[in-house]
Amino acid sequence: MRQPCLPHLYILIVGVFLALTPFVINAVLMLSDGLV
Repeated sequence: MRQPCLPHLYILIVGVFLALTPFVINAVLMLSDGLV
C-alpha cells in the first residue's frame, strides 16, 4: 500500500530546511566574525 502523505511530508521538511538555511548561515557568520 502506498502512503500518499509521504511526499507532502518530504516537501514540508525540505521547505522548513530551506526556510531555516539563511538563519543558520547568518548565525555561523556571526559566530565566525566574533571569534576572529
